[in-house]
Amino acid sequence: DGHAEGGIVYRPIPEKRTWAAGCKSEGYYKANLNQNQNHHQGSGGVFNTSTIVTPSRVSPFVENIINKTHAMRLKAGGCGHKVLLLIERGSDAWYILDRGLSRWDTCAAQAVLEAQGGKLCKLTEFEDVKNETPNQFLQNYQYIKSQVNPDWNPNAWITPYNTEKDSVPEDYKHGRRLVKDKLNPHANVCGVIAYAKNSTANVRKLREAVIQASSEVAPWYT
Repeated sequence: DGHAEGGIVYRPIPEKRTWAAGCKSEGYYKANLNQNQNHHQGSGGVFNTSTIVTPSRVSPFVENIINKTHAMRLKAGGCGHKVLLLIERGSDAWYILDRGLSRWDTCAAQAVLEAQGGKLCKLTEFEDVKNETPNQFLQNYQYIKSQVNPDWNPNAWITPYNTEKDSVPEDYKHGRRLVKDKLNPHANVCGVIAYAKNSTANVRKLREAVIQASSEVAPWYT
């Protein structure tokens, strides 16, 4: 059905090698991680303690969320690495991204998070105010072997990474919308919202902040 069934995320850096593995349907989760992380003491925003894990560069949309939640920004590379950081830091850490990834970035990471009790979902559905129930706003990417990408986003912009090579216009950096039948089958263009095992109340608070931020500065989906 295209669901991420099981996965292993291995982190060979820095000196201590850490990892997590899981398969929710079999009730299996095991990890060797750095659990004694220094948490950020927040400044009274949406959450009392909050860390948002991001790549080195972020969009104005993500910057807006960080400001609204008074969160510490933790820069890190690699989707798998970020997911392990979420598990290590617990219920006050979030991964928010509106730029593109690929199926191989998120599949194992999603499976591990779900086995641990967390989620990795599409930001497009999470920030859509019309989605009222968790089944609506916590929607996963679909990992289906197909030449047609099942996770279309009409608000995504063309990049050399999400479009067939012969379909990238020379002026794509000036802002050109994706063409559905030219979207790469492996491209994730719906953004990411991810978190480790958490409470329903915390997730809803985060969603309120995301919706408010997106109403002021739209996500830059790629």
